Amino acid sequence: MRRGARAGLLGLAVLLLVACNGVVLTDGQEGRVELAQEVVELTVGRDSATAMLDQLLSESDPPVEQRMEAVLREELDGGIEQLQSQLATVYAREFTADELRAIRDFYKTPAGIALRQRQTALAPETSRISAEWMGQVLERARLRYAREAEGYAP
Repeated sequence: MRRGARAGLLGLAVLLLVACNGVVLTDGQEGRVELAQEVVELTVGRDSATAMLDQLLSESDPPVEQRMEAVLREELDGGIEQLQSQLATVYAREFTADELRAIRDFYKTPAGIALRQRQTALAPETSRISAEWMGQVLERARLRYAREAEGYAP
């Protein structure tokens, strides 16, 4: 299995594990759950989750066995509503109703639709670029710190 596909499957597994943990709403958040559910359905809907799985499977080297692919699809299909519900609870806790409406409305615009359609395909490249950039930042900081530390040596 290619490195990117393994990382993607691991990321999906972590997302599913995290989503399975219970989240409790505080007073006043219950009214935002419905809005949050709309946002989650737009961003983590059955179609986008299936597209993510399709992308990961297409990158798998060697290919995933046919039965394993069927099991993955069944598990994804059977668990997506639980994932969406738990994510909606988090969104309802973290965003105001006005913010949720704005997010929902954005994802319904042509630009939001384009973002949703391309997000899964872009994720491996944008993750790689971000990781490389962070590696460069850390290396520059390490070198700079070492140079500065040398200047302070007795």
